[in-house]
Amino acid sequence: MQKRKIAVLFMACILIVGVFAACGKTDSGDGSEAETTDVSQESDTSEADMANDTANSEKRTIRVWISCNHAPFNWAQSTDDNGAVKITAGADELGENGAPSGEYSAGYDILMAQHICDELGYELEIYTGESNSLGMIEGTIDCTFDGQTLSTVLTEPYYYISPVVIVKNDGKYADAKSLDDLSGAVCASTGTGWEEFDSILSETCISQIPDAKTAEIGGYGYSPALLALDDDKCDVLVTTRVRGKLLSSEYKMKMLDFSDSDKGFEVNDEDVAVGIYVSESDTELKDAINSVLSKMTKEDFDQIMDEAISNYNEIK
Repeated sequence: MQKRKIAVLFMACILIVGVFAACGKTDSGDGSEAETTDVSQESDTSEADMANDTANSEKRTIRVWISCNHAPFNWAQSTDDNGAVKITAGADELGENGAPSGEYSAGYDILMAQHICDELGYELEIYTGESNSLGMIEGTIDCTFDGQTLSTVLTEPYYYISPVVIVKNDGKYADAKSLDDLSGAVCASTGTGWEEFDSILSETCISQIPDAKTAEIGGYGYSPALLALDDDKCDVLVTTRVRGKLLSSEYKMKMLDFSDSDKGFEVNDEDVAVGIYVSESDTELKDAINSVLSKMTKEDFDQIMDEAISNYNEIK
């Protein structure tokens, strides 16, 4: 009798163990057993994947208009070298009157636009060709990188047009360290293409050189000014840092930058700042761009500009 009770208890234990073991398995339908999975974990993973897919699908694309004919700020080329971006529309209109043509746009504006998009997680599209005004009105263009002065734009500055001086390598002012050392010089200024900046260079800056005399040169732009300098019709050219870097390299002239001198040019930042034109109704984009630009310095801008100038010198 005692042995029979022990046997019954033993069988009961076996049944209990079998029930607990079965709790961890499910029938796969073909008689085999399959392990159960954590449904809540699968659900969390699926929701995360869906969130990522949604974020990627909602990534904003910024449509930027650029002239592609204002080196080193922007130009057109045939390859994607040096950070160039493929032109989405308008490339077929380039190349008129000797202007460069190509399917890609490069330069300072492109490097800055790409940097801003990278920081914000945006995609970048480049448009060129006909005037951007209609595109801004119709909403097919979001912003314009084209050297706009701050009187007409909504963003923080993305570059500063700093004044410098160009002299002959063997000229009598080649070793000047400040504006005082240019005392009595015969001066001219180069055209920049921006009326506001040309006025600052020819009036505000030249007037800060002690006893300066202004040379009368024919024509407009940097070519007549360079000829005047080479023919000793003037001693110095007042121009922008961008133009000075290009001219000093191409024409073997010397650029004098007095920005670190106690006796350098004094200009208001707002007079020499260049901004980005954004549709007035798109305050979200304006604020986003400003959030990137506000973290950058003049030195950052100059470093990127130097990269653009180096890139341009490679393809000239």
